[in-house]
Amino acid sequence: MDVNPQKRYWSEKPFWCKPWSIILFGSTILFAMWLIFHNLIILLLISLIIFTWWYLFLILAPSLYEED
Repeated sequence: MDVNPQKRYWSEKPFWCKPWSIILFGSTILFAMWLIFHNLIILLLISLIIFTWWYLFLILAPSLYEED
């Protein structure tokens, strides 16, 4: 196969599901939470959710796609 499976995985996704949009959206949410609440505990809780989301969609999903 001449195409890298990871590149093929991302090329099949719409623009709102590309790595740059996932990271941009998560970072925007974190920044907005800090501006709204100015609370480190809330920011850490939201960060845990976003970092888990990033791990699932940016690392785990492409690697599982590669295995298939």
